[in-house]
Amino acid sequence: MKTKRKLSFLSAAALITAILMSVNICLCCIAAAEETAGGVELPDVTIGAGEPLSTDCRIFTFDNEDTYIGLFDGRVTDVTDVSFDAEKKCFVLAVSESTDPFIELLFGVLSEGGIIEPVSADKYKVIQFGVRFDTAAGREGQFYFQTKSNPDYQEAQNLSYLYSASDDLQYVNVDASGNARWTGEVSDCRFDLLTTSKTDIDFELYYVGFFENTASADAYGAEWLKAHGVEEGRETGPETGEGPEAAGKDPAGLILFDTRAGDVNIALGESLFDTETVSQIDSSFADKNSNSYKVNIVPGEDPFIEMMFGALTESKAISPVPCSKYKVMQIALKTNTAGTSGTGTLYFQTDVFSGYGETKNIHYKYYASEGLQFLNVDFTPAKLWEGNVANCRFDMFENVTADTELDIYYIAFFADREAADEFAEKYTEWSEKGGTFPAEFPVKPTAAPTAVPTEKPSETDAPATEGNGSGNETKDPSATADPGKDPGAKTDGKSNFPVVPVVIGAAVLVAAVIAVAVVMAKKKKH
Repeated sequence: MKTKRKLSFLSAAALITAILMSVNICLCCIAAAEETAGGVELPDVTIGAGEPLSTDCRIFTFDNEDTYIGLFDGRVTDVTDVSFDAEKKCFVLAVSESTDPFIELLFGVLSEGGIIEPVSADKYKVIQFGVRFDTAAGREGQFYFQTKSNPDYQEAQNLSYLYSASDDLQYVNVDASGNARWTGEVSDCRFDLLTTSKTDIDFELYYVGFFENTASADAYGAEWLKAHGVEEGRETGPETGEGPEAAGKDPAGLILFDTRAGDVNIALGESLFDTETVSQIDSSFADKNSNSYKVNIVPGEDPFIEMMFGALTESKAISPVPCSKYKVMQIALKTNTAGTSGTGTLYFQTDVFSGYGETKNIHYKYYASEGLQFLNVDFTPAKLWEGNVANCRFDMFENVTADTELDIYYIAFFADREAADEFAEKYTEWSEKGGTFPAEFPVKPTAAPTAVPTEKPSETDAPATEGNGSGNETKDPSATADPGKDPGAKTDGKSNFPVVPVVIGAAVLVAAVIAVAVVMAKKKKH
């Protein structure tokens, strides 16, 4: 049976109960192997030659309706209700079909009020969520954080993660170890359960844990699943994409701009590039004289052009390109990099993960050469490279200080860098010798492609963001129309909620708690 508790309601009684039971409030700091959190034991072992498995952690488990109800009393978008499921022992977040549903978790408010001990970001580097929901609604999430050392929500304080395709219990790790801003005392955080919810769902949240390292987090998560009879790694959700079997040496989605390959390929290439979704592009066209697709770039920041692989797939002009088989996109090109940054970014979409964003990009560098070069865009580290390739946004340079010409000779996908480099060698040898188009190049179009769908993808032009600490700053193409969903627009540079004083003494405790309830009630979301 579910006991409903509206998100906007925080009673003084609940806070009194929480404070008086703070010793046994299900916040665990495990110091020995035999101690448990939520009925789950952590083994005290070292995994191989890797990092030691620490049993020191902070776990917020939800055993009854009143534990940490105040944790969920922050601002929300498209989370319509929070209730407690007494049978499952979890909080249920009702999420509506939307883009970017989120809820704020008030770690800072509870610690400032003395309800929980502060959580050290310097000590605990991995955040883990134990959840269950229908992953057909989406699998990509984000975690925006604040600390006392680094207040405010912004893109530089954004950690992305991916759920498994499962409709059973699962845990997901959010690794903050590589973010230089994850330091000091953890304050309020924004939990973007999904970047996009494709349908209405009930999102079950069983615990939030803070761990010293990934090994410790995985050990806890595995034991938690085992205690609930779930086999770790078993994905029971819908199948996405094709299997990981080898793709061989042949390229996929090869588009070659060469008259010797046939005029059909030129027409295909012209259909690939969307000449309307561009920035800082003076002109682009298939040039039969140079056997290339020519892009003329004018000075400015972040020039880009969109490549419509998804649209060509839908029109059956090319066959689908499965991400599981093809990990490298190779672009053969010539350009003068003297007036450019020499670096660029490729944003991608797939039929599983639509929309552009900082979680779906790959950075690359050019050679300082005006001769033919082969740019390999390696998607191997991209967690969201899943399903079939859809449209891509080619941000050819971060900035351009002088008029620049980019000649593209072919674009293709390969299983790995080795296969891509082998093809590049064949192409170089053939293009230098000329002659008949070689049979080993699997380009076999039989007719001009059908009309490309005219529907545009989501809006891509957005103000520049600070980046993710990698040094590669770029415009975020995932801007939303609603400024209320922009994490950077959610703060005034200070803590979002008042500091709650801790009053020592039994006679003053109840009065202080009532004062907390009144103050926090005034600070509810709008």
